[in-house]
Amino acid sequence: MEPKIAPDITRERVKRVAEGYTNAKGEPVPGLGGGYEFVYDPNSYPARTVCPRSADFVKHYYEKVGELEATTPAGNIGEEFRCAQFIDGLPEVQWWVRNLERQPAHSFWLQTSTDRFYPDFVIQLKNGRIIVVEYKGENLRSTDDTKEKARLGKLWEERSGGLCLFEMVCGPGELGKIQQALQKAQA
Repeated sequence: MEPKIAPDITRERVKRVAEGYTNAKGEPVPGLGGGYEFVYDPNSYPARTVCPRSADFVKHYYEKVGELEATTPAGNIGEEFRCAQFIDGLPEVQWWVRNLERQPAHSFWLQTSTDRFYPDFVIQLKNGRIIVVEYKGENLRSTDDTKEKARLGKLWEERSGGLCLFEMVCGPGELGKIQQALQKAQA
């Protein structure tokens, strides 16, 4: 293959992935209208680490919360932990899961142009609707990775037939976006 052609092919693949047609291998994208469905197994949550403050949460689907840091190395409460506290305190939430990264058989994921995207939180509302939240630090707001995940999440939302919502939350100042999604889900 000529070197000048390869970048064009790569751009076309990325474009198709961004538009939700195929993954990087040219295969249909699971979870975007192709009949893909994920259900959490109540007996299997193979977290590599367990949050030492799991008992703080009453609505987590599993007894222990996996792969969630309660504090930063400096001793401050972690931003994703604060996000989990916010979700756990919402009265409309039936349960939520700290989605495990790189565990495709045990976690919800969407295909990006290069790999799988495992959003941080999956929330089941009492009315049956689902909100998926990806949390990013404010410093990551404008990265290509964040933008691709936000586009893919919104495409998944659009193709869910009104059942699901997706929110990209960038920093603690945007936790209100989850509340706005809840209001939209209640309408």
